[in-house]
Amino acid sequence: SGLPLPLAALQILFLNLMSDGCPAVALSKEPADPEIMDVPPRPKNQQLMTSDWWIYGILPHVFFQAIAVLGALVIGMYLTTGHIRNADINRSCIRENDSDQTSKPYLCECYSWDWKTSEWQTHINYVNENGVLVRKDNVGISPTEVPPPGRPAFSPRDLGLDFDDWTRTVPKTQEGELCSKTGSLKGRTIAFVCAVCCEILRAYTVRSWTWAWEVFNRNMWLHAAAAFSGSLTILITLIPGLNSVFSATALEWWMYFFAIAWAFFNLVMDEIVPKPIYRRVLRMRRERDEMKKAKLLSVTPADV
Repeated sequence: SGLPLPLAALQILFLNLMSDGCPAVALSKEPADPEIMDVPPRPKNQQLMTSDWWIYGILPHVFFQAIAVLGALVIGMYLTTGHIRNADINRSCIRENDSDQTSKPYLCECYSWDWKTSEWQTHINYVNENGVLVRKDNVGISPTEVPPPGRPAFSPRDLGLDFDDWTRTVPKTQEGELCSKTGSLKGRTIAFVCAVCCEILRAYTVRSWTWAWEVFNRNMWLHAAAAFSGSLTILITLIPGLNSVFSATALEWWMYFFAIAWAFFNLVMDEIVPKPIYRRVLRMRRERDEMKKAKLLSVTPADV
């Protein structure tokens, strides 16, 4: 499909240790399920992960979480770069050697959705002869107007444009500063926040086969663990230096809500799809067992 990777290796490690670890420890403080005595003991040789748990507990969650994270990634990439696939994102930049994707880009034209104006923003990045990145929003430059690779000393006014009010960076511009990379990093950070929140909210749906809201406040330790893991995730994306270690970046406020909304989609689907089906299956099994028991009790000695 050519999609960017939703999660980096260190993000997966953080997800397993923090977003899973803290709520998992808090779940140890859960009170016993009221219906626990209605469930017969399991055979000694039965596996810890039962077939019921695989079918009704794990597989539905994995399926819906994959939809949530990939949905957050695809739409997030589109909103932050104007593209979805890696190939299209790479084509948003002109390189010194078009046939060599490892050569340095010197012009990028990217797009992003602006929440305040509800309009698309155009971002132009141009690296001049001295390696200084100049950039501006909502300005279009035709590729034919840009000096070709190996160009001589260049004045912005040669393009008929005034670069005096453009934002400038120090020389030796890194490719990661270009809009194609920063936009892509935002899209992947949205997917990361979504994945972490999916696992945090999973703790609320996994602890009982009853509706999550019916047992919402029975374990206050879980609220504290979820708040800690969620806050730590947001801080990782906001703190300069630390976010680069985790291959993340700071997002606009609405992007955080967008990522969390996908996680709540996962929570809702975990509630309304597998739980009613499993409860119905249990009810049918109990009714069948009761019918068998009644039939055995109805047998008289004469019938034997």
